[in-house]
This record gives sequence, structure tokens and C-alpha cells, in this order.
Amino acid sequence: TANETLSRTIMTASTTLISLTCLVILGGDVIRGFVFAMLFGVIIGTYSSLYVAKNIVLMLGLLTLRSCL
Repeated sequence: TANETLSRTIMTASTTLISLTCLVILGGDVIRGFVFAMLFGVIIGTYSSLYVAKNIVLMLGLLTLRSCL
């Protein structure tokens, strides 16, 4: 359901952000650019999962439900 997906998305994103934050703080200059790119990707991916994909799935579900009637 939507609530299970929401909690999974938030928990996955938060644990990934914690790991990447540790890499920014403890990692060297060589890995810092990669970590910032990963941070950007995780933030955009989480936004997409929460606000874009959920609405598309709901819309597809309504279209499928209407075609069955």
C-alpha cells in the first residue's frame, strides 16, 4: 500500500543520506565530488518516489478501475 511504500522510501533515503554524510565528513578530497553527486541523486530520487511516481500509480490504477467497469 501507499503507507508501506512511503515508510520504506523514507527509511532507505535516510540511511543512505547518513552514510553519504559520513563519507563527506570522513572521506578525502578524491571521493567528495562523487558523494555530492550521490547526495543529489538520492534527494531527487526520493522526491520522485514520493511526489511523482505515487501520483502516476494512482492515476494508472484509476484508469484500470474505470476500464473494468
